[in-house]
Amino acid sequence: MILKFFVFELKKLLKRKGNIAFIVLLPVAIVLVFSFILRSYMTPDVNFFNHAVILYSPAELRTDNEEFAQFADRIESDMDIEVTSAASEEEGKHAVDQQKAAAWIGFDSQNGYRYYASEYMEQDASKLIRVLFGEMVGKGSAADITETEILNVERTNANEYFVFAETGFVILFLAIIFGLDIFNERENKTLSRIIVSRSSLLSYIGSKMLLALLAGILQVVIVHFISATFLHVSWGADTGKIYIQYALIAMFTAAFGVFAALLVKNKTLFQQVIIVVASLFGFLGGSFAPISTLENMKLVSYCIKISPLYWTNKSLIELHKGIMSSSYYVAIIIWGVLALAFTILSILMTKKEETAR
Repeated sequence: MILKFFVFELKKLLKRKGNIAFIVLLPVAIVLVFSFILRSYMTPDVNFFNHAVILYSPAELRTDNEEFAQFADRIESDMDIEVTSAASEEEGKHAVDQQKAAAWIGFDSQNGYRYYASEYMEQDASKLIRVLFGEMVGKGSAADITETEILNVERTNANEYFVFAETGFVILFLAIIFGLDIFNERENKTLSRIIVSRSSLLSYIGSKMLLALLAGILQVVIVHFISATFLHVSWGADTGKIYIQYALIAMFTAAFGVFAALLVKNKTLFQQVIIVVASLFGFLGGSFAPISTLENMKLVSYCIKISPLYWTNKSLIELHKGIMSSSYYVAIIIWGVLALAFTILSILMTKKEETAR
């Protein structure tokens, strides 16, 4: 049954040239425009010293080592940097890898100081902190510290960032296509016939999700080709995992589009709702400004976490650099749960509509 509906939906989509143009041209336009216009946002001073954290261990280092205590007191008083202890070396280094700390500093009487930092998305800040640390503890330079370990991850440029940040944002607008399809079917009385059969209803919504999956993957393939050919962006070894994220977003758009169309009876208002929701997800998700910039705004840094696109963009930028973080799984769960929730709500709403008849 679901295959029959899918073929029917696909034929309808192919007949509407405007929808095809929308699916094909929108990702190309948005990705290229944002990559060039917002290039200035990806400057070296992004996420510089704002609310930076330096971790150290062992915990008694600050109380037992006067040299380090003076460094910690001065850097806290003169800069917006918090110096606090980590439970262990492993925890400190993990926090640096996850961009929760600018550096980890360790010390023991035999080996002296050890300094661990990451250049990922905080290149200049970590370098300057390292130089300041070397000077404050009586070393000529950072190279004079007994052990300096730098997690050498290539910095993300504007093209790389906005290719991944805009792709998910673009896919969200597929909800307009599938929602407007509900309006057309309501006008043609097709929807009322489908509502009568509960088994057909589930297949009907499932077919739209499959079509959204196909359309979303097509958009990702287009962006992948454009970005690799003209912007010279390599998607890395984890391309398959990146595609999985976008596939889930596409399936969500179909479920959400159907739900919104059933809820909002006015076609113009429906389109406005989709645009507002997509724009809100995009703004809070880092599609209009780098996530590192948003994370440094105190109030905004809390709000951005409610956007599913935040978790997607954060995890995919990390994944592109070979860092597999928990953000990836959080994004997978959120999009999957939302797609399921809106599918169930759509079924309940159509049943209610059937009862009302």
